[in-house]
Amino acid sequence: MVFLQIVSSVMPLVILTVRNHPGVSADGDYAPLVVSADGNLRVDIHRELTRISVQSAGLTTATTAYSAGDQMGNQFTITDAARVSGGSGTIVGVTLVCAATNIGAVDVVFFDSSVTLAADNEAFSISEADALKVIAVVPLAGTFAFALNRVAQATNIAIPYVASGSANIYAALITRNTHTFFGATSDLQLITYVERN
Repeated sequence: MVFLQIVSSVMPLVILTVRNHPGVSADGDYAPLVVSADGNLRVDIHRELTRISVQSAGLTTATTAYSAGDQMGNQFTITDAARVSGGSGTIVGVTLVCAATNIGAVDVVFFDSSVTLAADNEAFSISEADALKVIAVVPLAGTFAFALNRVAQATNIAIPYVASGSANIYAALITRNTHTFFGATSDLQLITYVERN
């Protein structure tokens, strides 16, 4: 039994911890403070890094070239970017892989919830209401050209977000160069690196 001597009118608060390695079973659950075998409080010094890869859909595959400012493909759903519905995190990196060799500079527009986009291969356009859902625009200034494909990326970024209505965030692609059409609707792979709170 522990006795506390009260030396003021302020009542002390004693927080007990338990050595319990498994912790909680699901995101969003309450958990006790946990200590190590030597009695030190367990604390994560950084958040969990998660890689979320999404394949494109709806790309133009014949006849019509893309103009600078055109939308490429349909909306991308970045599933479980947050731990829970309405949760938050930080975008720390973006990579775009192109199975063709045709893209140049690209802007990636992130949204906190689903939006209505223009059609593929048309000038990018969103409503005023959807513009309020924009988390950030990440420019991919150029690509690394390989023999069979191209890769564009943005690193060392820190863009906070709060998902709205789900645990997902969303993205759209805007080409900043004129280039030819794609070989397949799935030629683009958008990879987003997030740290979930």
